[in-house]
Amino acid sequence: MESNHVLVITQIIIVIVGGYVLNYLLQRLFSRLKNKKLVPEPLFVPIKGITKWFIIILVILLIFRQLGISATVIMTSLSGVLVMVAIGFVAVWSVLSNISSSFLLLIFPPFNFNNTI
Repeated sequence: MESNHVLVITQIIIVIVGGYVLNYLLQRLFSRLKNKKLVPEPLFVPIKGITKWFIIILVILLIFRQLGISATVIMTSLSGVLVMVAIGFVAVWSVLSNISSSFLLLIFPPFNFNNTI
């Protein structure tokens, strides 16, 4: 019985370390892409944040799986929350349209301001 607990703890530690290493490697990749100007500057921070939170959620779900907690309940709750968020976005469509327009203007700026005098 005790060796089973040690095995589960070892697997959880491996999942956490693997998630940390994956996050580090992806953040480093994004930094290199930014330095080579392959990723626009305004898009860099959101991509890093989304990637980080995706890995954190994945690690948490894998830890729950190792502990024997069903991910079905968690996924059902998350899908319910996402449906409510989607309904909220439909309700504030004009605000969403303005946000998406500003996002597109940040990615594809129509003007170029040079600071040369």
